[in-house]
Amino acid sequence: YLGLIKYRKKDYRAAIKYFRATVPSNDNFAQLARFYSGLAMSALDFPREARREIEEALRLQPVSPLSLASRKFGKVLEKAEERKRFFHGELRLGVFYDTNVPVVPSADSDLVARTIRRQQKRRESEGESVSLNFSYTFLRTLDWEGTVSHRFFQTYNNHLTEFNTQSHTPTVGIVNRGSISSPFGDQAYFAGLQYTYDFITLGNSRFTQRWIVGPYVTLVENPWNLTNLQFQLQVKDFFNDRDVVRREVRDASQFMVGALHFFLFDQGRHYMKIGYQYDFNDAEGKNWTYWGNRALVGLQYTHPWWNIQFRYDLNLHWRFHKSEHSLIPATAPGTKKRRDREGTHSVSIAKDFDYGNRKFTFSVDYLFDINKSNLAPFDYRRHVVTTSLAWRF
Repeated sequence: YLGLIKYRKKDYRAAIKYFRATVPSNDNFAQLARFYSGLAMSALDFPREARREIEEALRLQPVSPLSLASRKFGKVLEKAEERKRFFHGELRLGVFYDTNVPVVPSADSDLVARTIRRQQKRRESEGESVSLNFSYTFLRTLDWEGTVSHRFFQTYNNHLTEFNTQSHTPTVGIVNRGSISSPFGDQAYFAGLQYTYDFITLGNSRFTQRWIVGPYVTLVENPWNLTNLQFQLQVKDFFNDRDVVRREVRDASQFMVGALHFFLFDQGRHYMKIGYQYDFNDAEGKNWTYWGNRALVGLQYTHPWWNIQFRYDLNLHWRFHKSEHSLIPATAPGTKKRRDREGTHSVSIAKDFDYGNRKFTFSVDYLFDINKSNLAPFDYRRHVVTTSLAWRF
């Protein structure tokens, strides 16, 4: 009965815990416990495990008031199990227009900024992009899930090919699901660890590689509130920095800790989010060593009739460099510490649709990236508009 109460409250994990703890007095209660365990596991998207529970319920009493319903539900789960694959992929093709591909500084009286603007006369370009994601779930139980994935991403700038980028990003992650007791009742949590390697080329030449480790915990306080806590360590290696002076070497270890809270509406179809992150970039070159504060704000609204998603994200990053810059300003090097305030605005409109048995997403994205710096060469604006079509398989 406690399990049934939790099930009706949609606390399916707690319900399964009670159903498993049941010591039934007869086969009727044993069958009920198995049947509702199957329903709860199906709600948690575990059709294979749910089907086993239903089959066990039928074995306990082949002839009972629940038998017909169990057999029908078992057939539904059999089809769901066929659709529930361990391998997933996505192919996304897009076209874009970028107003500042080389990230040229904004107009300024500073000598270095003017020199960069003269040398890089063309800044805007249309282009094409392609991304291919593969994901394989190598571990999936009620409490644990492990995945390995690989992402390939390529951009091609029609008029500035020397700034074409390509990245390869393999990732492995594992997450534990469960619930904890609190004064507000049982609360679900997800605790995971993710390891990523990122290799990036620029203009068909090696640019940088990163190793990223990130543990995180997500707590679901109730159906309307969700909080994510994370820590991240990046080790960055820039291939071309071996040819510059030591203070300009960007190789670094970067630490980040932060929290992000979601306010959920209509079972997550709409949300608002707010968060904060602190990061410290410990670079080999003192010109690139900084500590920063990041504010995250966002929202999503899903149209109730057409299921079109409208999304907006704002990322504000304040960076405070520890040492005076050794090269800028050119007229008085070594006299100013760099201070940046970067704002990244992202707007997206997306629509999911099916064509036959294939699933697609059409989206239009707009990115506005503006960096305000007390050192003019790092002051810039950039607009990017992208239209893309994704096929999920």
